Amino acid sequence: MAKVVVDPIGIPVFTVEMGVGAGRANNKDDVTLVQYLLNLWLNHSSMAVTRQKMGLANSRKLDVDGIYGPKTGHRIRQFQKWAVSESWPLICDGRIDKNPNGSCGEIKDTRKTYTIDALNTVIYVKYHTTTFGTMTFLSDRSDFPNSLKMMISRYLFSKEL
Repeated sequence: MAKVVVDPIGIPVFTVEMGVGAGRANNKDDVTLVQYLLNLWLNHSSMAVTRQKMGLANSRKLDVDGIYGPKTGHRIRQFQKWAVSESWPLICDGRIDKNPNGSCGEIKDTRKTYTIDALNTVIYVKYHTTTFGTMTFLSDRSDFPNSLKMMISRYLFSKEL
């Protein structure tokens, strides 16, 4: 189940609970979150050249349906390949796993970054317009999946306790 966690410096970010990709549980909420974030990444105006290089067939929006299939797997690999070309130290395995350290940290015993952390950071930088805030601002967008709005509500409710 996708959820909001607080990273080591106190910023709420999104994470997957069970992993997305080949050999992972591919929980519907986890896949929905990954599909949505991947669409935001690739469809940002700053990614026009990347989309052009990928070609029309490989740069279409994913259906945000929570179902892991070949298109979602391919898009995960596209993101990982792009991130490595932008100097992100990722493992390009076509999977998005939960960071067991909470979020926004290196993979234990390596100098690699979890793909979910890179995806959060890229989306935050490309879409966040105020000086400080959290990833929960995405829930205000009209295209934010209804099925994930409960994830934001759970996080906001837990903050009130």
